[in-house]
Amino acid sequence: MAVLGDSVTIRRVTSLVDFLAEATDAAERDPVRDILSNGSGVPSPVIWLDELPDGVRAASNPSDDVLLRVRPQALQPEPLPPAELHEWIDSAEPRGHDAAEPTFLDTEENPPVSVVQLFTRWVSSWRKWAASHPRLLERRRLYEQLEHVAKTLEQQDDEYEFVLAVGLVSWTSPDGTIRRHLVSELVQPKLDRANAEVTVSLVSGKRRVEDKELFAGLDEYQPDRARASRQAILEGEAVLLADGTMRLVEEWLSTGLTEAVDLVTARSTPTTRPVLSASPALLLRPRSRALLAETYKRIAAALREPDAQVPVALAQLIVDTEADQRHHWLATQGAVAGDIRANENPGLLAVQTLFAREHNRIVDKLPKSLPEEVKFQIARRVVIATEQYITYEQFLPSLGVQLRPYRGYDPNVNPTLGNEFATIGYRGHSMLHDDIRLETEAGQYTSAELDAIRAKGVTVTKVGRSVEFTIPPDVSLFNPNLVDDIHLGSVLRGLGQYAQANNDEQIGDIVRTIPVHAACPPVCQTAIFDISAIDVERGRDHGLGSYNQLRQAFGLTPKSSFADVTGESSESFPADPLLTPGDEINDPNSLDFLRLRDANGRTLPAGTDKAVTGDRRTPLAARLKALYGSVSTLDGFVGMVAEPKVPGTEFGELQLAMWRKQFEALRDGDRFFYRNDPVLAEIRRNYGIDYRRSLSDLIAQNTDVPRGDLPANVFRCACP
Repeated sequence: MAVLGDSVTIRRVTSLVDFLAEATDAAERDPVRDILSNGSGVPSPVIWLDELPDGVRAASNPSDDVLLRVRPQALQPEPLPPAELHEWIDSAEPRGHDAAEPTFLDTEENPPVSVVQLFTRWVSSWRKWAASHPRLLERRRLYEQLEHVAKTLEQQDDEYEFVLAVGLVSWTSPDGTIRRHLVSELVQPKLDRANAEVTVSLVSGKRRVEDKELFAGLDEYQPDRARASRQAILEGEAVLLADGTMRLVEEWLSTGLTEAVDLVTARSTPTTRPVLSASPALLLRPRSRALLAETYKRIAAALREPDAQVPVALAQLIVDTEADQRHHWLATQGAVAGDIRANENPGLLAVQTLFAREHNRIVDKLPKSLPEEVKFQIARRVVIATEQYITYEQFLPSLGVQLRPYRGYDPNVNPTLGNEFATIGYRGHSMLHDDIRLETEAGQYTSAELDAIRAKGVTVTKVGRSVEFTIPPDVSLFNPNLVDDIHLGSVLRGLGQYAQANNDEQIGDIVRTIPVHAACPPVCQTAIFDISAIDVERGRDHGLGSYNQLRQAFGLTPKSSFADVTGESSESFPADPLLTPGDEINDPNSLDFLRLRDANGRTLPAGTDKAVTGDRRTPLAARLKALYGSVSTLDGFVGMVAEPKVPGTEFGELQLAMWRKQFEALRDGDRFFYRNDPVLAEIRRNYGIDYRRSLSDLIAQNTDVPRGDLPANVFRCACP
């Protein structure tokens, strides 16, 4: 067994982290200093916001965080001369908007009056077209650039980032040409495929000062002198396009460089003196690895401290670890609960904390004369019964899972978890939203507390006397302190304020493509997980049968086609000009949503978060057929989530059959099931403690949320 503080383990883990730091740092040793050079790594042209086409303007202080909106621009064809003019004019061919104006041929014969009149009318229309076409063409090019950026980030957001940048420095420094912005802020492009509009929105809390990339290694750069100005830029609440930001940038640069800085209003060619201009621009560029390299270096430095201990999450990369070591890591770097995943997100930790508090609440109600072990066992028994009561009386009915009538304990029933249920049946990852949204009373927080929550990456919005928290996935994961910051009651009540996502084949980024950060400090670990891919692979790893084999095992009829699996009318790709014929499965347009609908089937506008279903450009059955070829090879998990729901439930036939069989076995094969345990009645008579309480009751009794502020059944959402 490895000891997490022994010298061999520390040396091996430190060597690994040093290697990762060096490898990552190597990619940043030659930063891009000239964004306009051919080798800049920028995969598309720079979009200068002070050179936008007529009719397009970037919002300097947007109320809705939308910086730019652009729709596709239709181009009008060039008016061609009527046939009657062909023999009289210099050319009957298309000439382009920048060509010389059409003229009559120089001939001895004068054209008839009717030809002159026709020529006058045609030239008038050509002039209007030639004047407007360049403007429309510029708007078309801008749209195509932004469309390209949006589609690139849809597929490669781990490689590229889109930023709003200001404060362009142009300088032929001793180390070469510098032509790069000093300050940047992440922005999010989004292509609405319903109306083809591209929006560029601000992303709060993602501002960077890029002085190291510009000036590292230059003797003229004195970063300590400009520390205060640099911090003011980072903490500024104004949008980068606001005048106040540039004033701070000017102050910072003038202080941080020993070289005199010329301030200009327009971009200029680099000279021997540094020149600063606002020159706001949008840039698509490779993601920086500087922060990752710095993180590795901090980890290595911490491991070299006296009495350093290697966190289990890192030690497991090198050596085998024991369960007690993993629990020690949790105890020192996160909350400890019966479920080792408790720190994974605020929802899990809140529920774990709630039942721990309920256990302690019951212990406090018992007579002090009872031995501590007796009080513990009574509370444990009641809490288990309460969890079972909530599960069978509220949770399962809310999902539409109806079980056969209970007939008491059956010793012939095996209550352990079945391989199929544990491996794929209980995987409801598509029900998760990509963020956690909560709403509660604003009066329970001070301004400083709200600022501290906002500083952690949570979006905080005050609406009247209420405050709304939106926790993005990269902030919610492995950040247990958020539960204390927002308050346990507010988290638990908030989880029931918004409807779950649909249980189907669509699984959000919160469990697919986001970085997962282990608890910090002193040492952090980052990994990328795709739980949906793991769900598929887990079924194969556990030796589960195919989709149709599982259906037969659970008493269901096999499906003969992919359309039969999904309940759609076709398993063929439609003839669509936006699809690549013969390669539709690899065409991102095949996943487009053409319409969004709410729970009642009503059509919703694009961009809404109220949609639960929609119409896609291609049938799911066609995509499954392109991937699997035959239904006989369809993975159990994929086929399960692709099935249409059984009316009145949240599940397709296969998943519903799995749930019914498993929860009946858990009930019927448990000798201590709450409906079969006579001790629970004795506890109620002797101590007045009853297990028969709803989840709303538990929240009210263990948090500061009044019972009247909670619904009778928190599993049922009254939201639209």
